[in-house]
Amino acid sequence: MASVSHRGRGGRRALNEINMVPFIDVMLVLLIIFMVTAPLITPSLIDLPSVGKAARQPDKVIRCWWPRTRACS
Repeated sequence: MASVSHRGRGGRRALNEINMVPFIDVMLVLLIIFMVTAPLITPSLIDLPSVGKAARQPDKVIRCWWPRTRACS
């Protein structure tokens, strides 16, 4: 239901304002859910390759270049 404002001479005009209370309530509930569940999430282990275990360099290296005088379109 729109809120109505009375302005002189009996004119009625609807106020175009967002009701922030429900928005803030939802944001607070989401924040609490996030704060409760964040510590429960176990950090996953990522198997990153190390330099010593890296495969040998490729036989053929592809390099892309173009002269500076040419404009890219």
